Amino acid sequence: MSQYNNEKSILNIFGFLSTRNFIALIILIVLSSILILIHNKAIGFFVVPTSSMEPTLMPGDKLMAVKQEVYYRGDIIALKDPKEDGAFLAKRIVAIGGDSVFIAPIGLSINGTLMREPYLQEAIEYEFGPYTVPEGYIFVLGDNRNKSDDSHLWGQGVPAETIIGKLSYIYSPKERRGALPEGNPAFPANSQ
Repeated sequence: MSQYNNEKSILNIFGFLSTRNFIALIILIVLSSILILIHNKAIGFFVVPTSSMEPTLMPGDKLMAVKQEVYYRGDIIALKDPKEDGAFLAKRIVAIGGDSVFIAPIGLSINGTLMREPYLQEAIEYEFGPYTVPEGYIFVLGDNRNKSDDSHLWGQGVPAETIIGKLSYIYSPKERRGALPEGNPAFPANSQ
């Protein structure tokens, strides 16, 4: 029996595909699916522009964002920059519509509860609030709080519709490659 016949019989699933053609078909299906998701804006690819999310995200990190049905407090998201058309930001959702936000050197307080945020590297050097986030809005902050252009400087939340997607995976640089952690130790699981 020739090698061609062995190859043909291994994955002759549809009765007409050789192994090589079958693999090419699978690759084509996967690539087509990815292109459809990108076209439908279900996934997007972004580069972190600033140090505002250090140490969680570093400038130059390349990330994949996935559109979600629901976003939670603690999610790290890509959103449209409210100050610059066509630009995008990476920030953490800390409050949603109806939440009361207060920020002081002691920390971030949501609805009267002081959040434990282990990803912060230094004490907050400003005060903000109290502020109640309007329905349909989110309040976002950078993890590098003292060097982040975010809701505390804008003086308000941003419309939830400006969210592009949840940042879920760092694909470059190679040494930082991997999934971003699910959940958040600062906020209760699945808190909306």
